[in-house]
Amino acid sequence: TGNAAILIFGMGRVGTGAYDAMREDYNERVLGIDQDEETVAAHVRAGRNVILGDAMDNDFWQKIQPDKISLVMLGMPNHVENMYAVAQLKKSNFRGKVTATAKYDDQVAELIQAGAHAAYNIYAEAGAGFAEHVSRQINKSISK
Repeated sequence: TGNAAILIFGMGRVGTGAYDAMREDYNERVLGIDQDEETVAAHVRAGRNVILGDAMDNDFWQKIQPDKISLVMLGMPNHVENMYAVAQLKKSNFRGKVTATAKYDDQVAELIQAGAHAAYNIYAEAGAGFAEHVSRQINKSISK
């Protein structure tokens, strides 16, 4: 993980958006991790700091140095993978913060109960963000 302070698992649309936003504030201290070689290669070509890794691989977790990491963001689309990653971080006595994404409210609750510090329903958050953006853009043209 080098000098990374923030790990982002899952470099699909959600993970990439999180990576780009976090990189604005933390520069090279952000590291993306994805299990797909083509995805990793595309991100590296785009100038992102991304490595190949599988959150379901026990050997991968043994290579991570959790004492150097402050924040882990789990943006994987598979709830089982996110839950497994939370369990592995807890097992390694990770002292930083863990956040995760979910597709359903009950998954948010499971992630929190498992040890995540925060979890977000990506659909609810996307809808709220969309409404906020539209409200700012066209608020003046709509009468209440």
